[in-house]
Amino acid sequence: MNVALLIERLEDKDGTTSLASLESAEAEIVHLDEILTMSARMYAATGEAVWKERYLDHVDKLDNYIAKARHLSNELLQEDLVTNTDQANRILVDIENRSFELVEIGNRSEASTILQSPEYMEAKADFVQGMDGLWQNLRLLTIEKDKWLYAVACTHAAVSIVGLVILIYLIRKGIWKSASPAQVSNADTSPPKIMDWRSTAWALAALVFFLLLTNVAVTRKRQAIESEKRSTFNRLADHAISEISRRILVPIYGLNGARGTFAASESVNRHEFKAFVESRDSRNEFAGAIAFGYVARVNRDDLEQFVAQERADDAPDFSVKNLGAEDTHYIAKFVEPLGSNSADFGVDFGADPIQRVAIETAIRQAQPIVTAPMTIAQGLRSCRAVRYFVPVYNTVTPPTDEQNRIDSLQGLLFATVSTEELLTGISSAAQGLIDVDIFDGRQLTREKLLADTGVIGDFNTFPNAESEYKKRKYFRLQVINSLGRDWSVAVTPTTMLSSSMDRATLIEESAAGILISVMFAVFIFLQRTGKNRAIAMAREMVTELSDAKNHAEINLREIEALRSTMDLASLVSVTDPMGTIIEANDKFCQVSGYSRDELIGENHRIINSGVHPPEFWQHLWNEITAGRPWHGEICNRRKDGNLYWVESTIAPFRGEDGKIQKIVAIRNDITERKEAEEQLRLSAQTDKLTAMPNRAMFNHRLDATVRRSQHDPNYHFAVLFIDFDRFKLINDSFGHETGDLLLQQIAARLNSVLRPSDAMILGNRNLAARFGGDEFVILLDHLTSPEDATIVADRLLAVLKEPYDLHGNLVYSSASIGIVTSAIASGNSEAILRDADVAMYEAKAAGRACYVVFDKSMLKRIRDRHDLENNLRGAINDGGIHLNYQPIVEVASGQITSFEALVRWQHSEFGLIPPDQFITMAEDNGLIVPLGWYVLEQACHTLVRFQSLPGGQNLAMNVNVSRRQLMEPGFIPALQSLIENLELSPESLRLEITESLVMAAEDSIVESLGIMKAMGVQIYMDDFGTGLSSLGLLRRLPLDGIKVDRCFIEAANGDRESIAILQAIVSLGHNLGMSVTAEGIENPEQVATILALECDLVQGYLFGRPVPIEDAEKLLGKTWHEITPRFREQLSPANT
Repeated sequence: MNVALLIERLEDKDGTTSLASLESAEAEIVHLDEILTMSARMYAATGEAVWKERYLDHVDKLDNYIAKARHLSNELLQEDLVTNTDQANRILVDIENRSFELVEIGNRSEASTILQSPEYMEAKADFVQGMDGLWQNLRLLTIEKDKWLYAVACTHAAVSIVGLVILIYLIRKGIWKSASPAQVSNADTSPPKIMDWRSTAWALAALVFFLLLTNVAVTRKRQAIESEKRSTFNRLADHAISEISRRILVPIYGLNGARGTFAASESVNRHEFKAFVESRDSRNEFAGAIAFGYVARVNRDDLEQFVAQERADDAPDFSVKNLGAEDTHYIAKFVEPLGSNSADFGVDFGADPIQRVAIETAIRQAQPIVTAPMTIAQGLRSCRAVRYFVPVYNTVTPPTDEQNRIDSLQGLLFATVSTEELLTGISSAAQGLIDVDIFDGRQLTREKLLADTGVIGDFNTFPNAESEYKKRKYFRLQVINSLGRDWSVAVTPTTMLSSSMDRATLIEESAAGILISVMFAVFIFLQRTGKNRAIAMAREMVTELSDAKNHAEINLREIEALRSTMDLASLVSVTDPMGTIIEANDKFCQVSGYSRDELIGENHRIINSGVHPPEFWQHLWNEITAGRPWHGEICNRRKDGNLYWVESTIAPFRGEDGKIQKIVAIRNDITERKEAEEQLRLSAQTDKLTAMPNRAMFNHRLDATVRRSQHDPNYHFAVLFIDFDRFKLINDSFGHETGDLLLQQIAARLNSVLRPSDAMILGNRNLAARFGGDEFVILLDHLTSPEDATIVADRLLAVLKEPYDLHGNLVYSSASIGIVTSAIASGNSEAILRDADVAMYEAKAAGRACYVVFDKSMLKRIRDRHDLENNLRGAINDGGIHLNYQPIVEVASGQITSFEALVRWQHSEFGLIPPDQFITMAEDNGLIVPLGWYVLEQACHTLVRFQSLPGGQNLAMNVNVSRRQLMEPGFIPALQSLIENLELSPESLRLEITESLVMAAEDSIVESLGIMKAMGVQIYMDDFGTGLSSLGLLRRLPLDGIKVDRCFIEAANGDRESIAILQAIVSLGHNLGMSVTAEGIENPEQVATILALECDLVQGYLFGRPVPIEDAEKLLGKTWHEITPRFREQLSPANT
């Protein structure tokens, strides 16, 4: 609706404001406010210009409306509600304009943040509260407008009763006698001449006049009732259409939130997507939404690889269903909740023409798209539904041209919305007065019907419902064009609304008017023909009639004032100036729990909850006694003691003497909204898994603690940052469910230590919070001295190292703790948490299972490590990384049969960086994948070079690979391509995996090892004996050999038990058909032990240190006798 029409609807022809027009316009303004907020947030979330254009198309409308509201309101209202509402609107517009500027410079994240900031939400609440107050007060200003319509009809009814009394009185007094006694005596001479034509004319004229007056009154009464019904229907229809428009767009909010999750992470796994969906109350937040999911685009040639990846991602039974004939498939990769929507899991949506058209349109246009209606399986039943699709691209913003959008597509998020549930609550919110039907497109036919409220069902059986709809007295048809589709919303009144017009009242008032007209005609007739006694009697009765009429009008005004304020959806009460209740409607009694008899005569304090301070009530009564209306939220107490919240408008009414006579309070029950707000506040501050405070709540407490310490030098606190050692190993070995149970038991132990009764030095304000993963943070408050934090840390270490019973498995886990005390704390919470995190990593570096107190020097080491990480990225590309090669000797022949490729980093500033430093660093920051591939590629090139030289024809190469490499989808195809391009024999490549890597024995890793084994590549387990691998695991893995860790070799020097263990390992390997390599051989005594144990291969400094490629070439074809120390002295120094 344009602004001109909206403003015009606020005024009647005489320029005044009607209550019906205000109610109709209210729905328009609520819808307008929702459009502005949604458009601004969608522009910040997506960066798509169409949302900004939609915002700019509507933003001026609110300004024009507020200006009109200022014109319609009185000066008192202008100073209060209108001015405050205008100010809140300007704050909202300023924040929204700042968000647009941030989006245009590419900072969409901050733009979204300020649109959710407390400042924005507070201004929005002020605007909504101001608008509610504005409507309430404008209603009070216009409430007297149509009183006279009802007063005329009611006065006629009262006068008719008086007229009837007059008629009876006249009959009893004999006024209708045809002649006097004197006239009777002359009856035989001439009849009495009581009536002449003039008297008759006057009586007939009076009769016609009053009948016309009656007709006018009854007509205006009928028009008033009809106008009220039409206003009610229009208001309910506007609200229903606005609510449906909002519900159609609401699923896009959830999908855009999920799209933000995908944008913030390189990849989102199944558990992360499930956690995101479960964090939202889908059924209540997104009306009709029964499922959320993610669709992956898969080429036909990649189907097998895609299925393998999904089965590895905790979906072992994953399979593709309903596969289409096209070369490109759109397969449902994630579906949540999965139970009732399992029929969609793995389905090729692209095989359905309806969904494929929507998917391809969404990709090309980079816009959310909704499908045509379709029937889907929902558990054991089926239902009508539509699907929303939102494309997710690999770029921060969608590409500008269509081809780039297709090429850079990552996938599509989707939401399944049941059209049957889309209208849930619409009819009940309208108290059953309207029926709402939604059709697909613009044709109102039975086949196009999507959903109806079910209040009436007669139209749903007609082939073409539009003609049937239009037979209704009231009918509203609104076509909503949204997300690429037309939605036709048909609204009709129910019989409850249609029958609300009181026909009996109109008939009674018409009859009364006719009777009064006749009585006045008789009165005039009698006045002109009666005797003096009749004239005097008539005058007396007219006087009584006038008094009765005035008294009736006074009573009717008071009754009408009460009736107009009492709304079925509101709690209404009336008190005297002292607060004593003199009237209350049914809704007030229902919500408060008191009967009307219990309330009447009681002071309003009977429902006082005690929640609000005395200053609150003092301000309220100051406003009321000053004659000003008050609007705000109040917490009251029911009769049963429970609390409930109401949004109240309280207005005083003055009498003719200018004094306040009555106070009318109109309230709306907002208890559910307040409870939802409290639940949101708690959920926003609590970790779902452990029920502990989360990062947001902890930061809030820490901010307050830091501020207090800055003003009180004797106030001490400490922050402990806790990370659990080996948690990832436990999580991978036993599964995420067991990992979650471990986190819950850790949380319980932390809380037990922090309980005041269990701690010698702690007060009752200590706080333990979970930041995510296995990271916990503790705030120790009110310490006697900063050093007391170490006492608590010792207690925590002792408690946390005790074994954990996880589904019958005893698991041991220790903790590393970083401590920052108020004595050395930085000036803000962010810096304190950073320093505690740094100290925690120092504790891990110090050997784990200990605590470290932060000092300033640690920051320099962190900065050095950060610089080293950045240098490592460059070193992989610019040649700073190189390989050394250590010989592996066959015991039986003494020949060098293989080399192990070992990575080295020669830093330009720091010199040679030990591998144990930068390998760990690479695993932490994800560089292990490109680093590992670089090592593998260089080692294979070197192997080809060695095999082309004399003595190297049968040489093999051992290369270490990491778990992250094996989990990469493209690792095996890239390895196969490398072997084929170099024409390398696969049997000459030996890939070494650590024992800890395969402990979890994920199906994907075992499958990858099996594929490489089938290619001919040999698989060796490195550092055997240092992990927890079982015999079943060894039998399951496709291993060619094991490498015994050096710790067993060192311990076997004269120690019988160690030699026995070593003998068992060698026998185990041989019995399983594997070769056994002994690592770390450094002296002849160890050689003797190995020879006695019949190991197959040996490796160690005795046979050669890791050397550059040039020196390694000199070892080709040599035996271990030839590379004794005397021979190795001729080689260049090795880089170790």
